[in-house]
Amino acid sequence: MRSFNWKKYSIDELEKLLPVSERWENQNLSNDFMFGKVMSDKKACAGVLKIILPEIEIGEINFTEIQKPFRDSFDSRGVRFDVYTKSENGKRYDIEIQTTDSRDLFRRTRAYHSVLDSDILLRNETKRYSDMPDAFVIFICTFDPFKLGRYVYTFRNLCCEDRTLELGDGASTIFLNTYGKDESVNDELKNLLNFMIGVTCDDPFINHKISVWSS
Repeated sequence: MRSFNWKKYSIDELEKLLPVSERWENQNLSNDFMFGKVMSDKKACAGVLKIILPEIEIGEINFTEIQKPFRDSFDSRGVRFDVYTKSENGKRYDIEIQTTDSRDLFRRTRAYHSVLDSDILLRNETKRYSDMPDAFVIFICTFDPFKLGRYVYTFRNLCCEDRTLELGDGASTIFLNTYGKDESVNDELKNLLNFMIGVTCDDPFINHKISVWSS
């Protein structure tokens, strides 16, 4: 493990600093550096989001920022998004690579959603609360955060007294498990999650796209 704080360096700087064994061409997508390199490309970012969220209209990506820091004041606790992106329809996405099963993982999602909403309001992009765009916090985990064997765990705000009643606030939190075992997801997502951890993929679409994005 490197002793320096690599997050303060740009992707190009990191590529020069890292030893050959740790450079991007020798890593899989669960490596922050490799994932950031791929997702810094707008087409790559849109492609990954379309695989993760096939039911959502993604559209073109307006911007994608890697290792984006947020802090309200000098002495406040800030957060850093692995990948922060906005699509042309205004939807916001925070995409995190999570390789350690930390105890604060679930409560961290509250902070990340609050930062997404604050950024929308600070940019003055909406005049009414009803116009606030949907916001997605996505964790790609190299472990099963809930130990239930699922590839995908999606959370939205529901009524405790009537589980069929959804709040409709536009906030979604999604945990992806690279070691899922259920058959409820499509092959393209399975192949992507397998590829994240270096498992050989026989899907020519995934192989071709990843090789193009990371070149």
